[in-house]
Amino acid sequence: MPVPHVTLFGFYYFLAIASMFAICVGCVFLSKKKGPEFTHKLILWLVWTNFALHFLKQFLPLSIQNWPDSLMWSGSPNLCAFIILFGPFLYISKNKYLRDYFFYIGVASGLLVYFWPTTAIERTDLQGMTYILECVRFYFCHLVIIVAPLLMVTSRLHTLRFKRLWAVPLLFGAVLFVVSIHCAICGPILHDRGFSTDWFGPNGVFTRFSSNESMQFGPQVKLDKAIGFIYPYYFPYLLSYSIDGTTYFVPVLWILPIIYLGTYLLGPIAIFLVDPKGSKLELAALAQRMKMHRNARQKKC
Repeated sequence: MPVPHVTLFGFYYFLAIASMFAICVGCVFLSKKKGPEFTHKLILWLVWTNFALHFLKQFLPLSIQNWPDSLMWSGSPNLCAFIILFGPFLYISKNKYLRDYFFYIGVASGLLVYFWPTTAIERTDLQGMTYILECVRFYFCHLVIIVAPLLMVTSRLHTLRFKRLWAVPLLFGAVLFVVSIHCAICGPILHDRGFSTDWFGPNGVFTRFSSNESMQFGPQVKLDKAIGFIYPYYFPYLLSYSIDGTTYFVPVLWILPIIYLGTYLLGPIAIFLVDPKGSKLELAALAQRMKMHRNARQKKC
């Protein structure tokens, strides 16, 4: 049975984005009304449900059709899958740095997917109920990695701080390394769709041509036309420009300067948006410490 597909900037594309924002606002409102204890239970229900669906999707028609290749889909082939798989543990750990990562990367990754819904718009080969179920799973899983960390912060179960921003890119790099290992091992073993069957060579897993959904091996090739002019001016030790006509990037490390820049540009904005009161207090405390340091130096002089 033919069903309408999600198309970029089409009706269902904007409907999904509008629904996501409406659900986020509704959940934040409900959280503030019910209190932290209710919010904690809601977050646990969301992250564990998402965790379970990460494995139960093996029983969906698409996974059954592609079994055993589909087994790798329940691993961590990309950043979003990692957060879905380890999100419950990032949250219950109560570790401030891990929870920071859960918020920043979870919300950012989820939002990016809603504005560029790869599976929904690219799986034109899927039809009928197979496509519908895959879209529902796809949107729900990414909705959870937005809503859960957002509720965690807006309910003040976790407080963001400027002084911890430095650790987010390092954790990002560590996770991207795990994603790289997953793709390097599972791709050649399972010969999955879109993953290289070789470890080395011009079509191996360390190139940008396959197994590179999270850009752990460099920018996706389809981005070259838009940003390729920057490559010759990028950090020379993080890429080898035009070797045998191909541009290679140092896996994982190539993206860290970009993540640091993005973190320190967008991180403070995110903190102000979700916790304006706490942000002002932290900035006031920082200003006071700087003033004390200046006074101390002046007395020494």
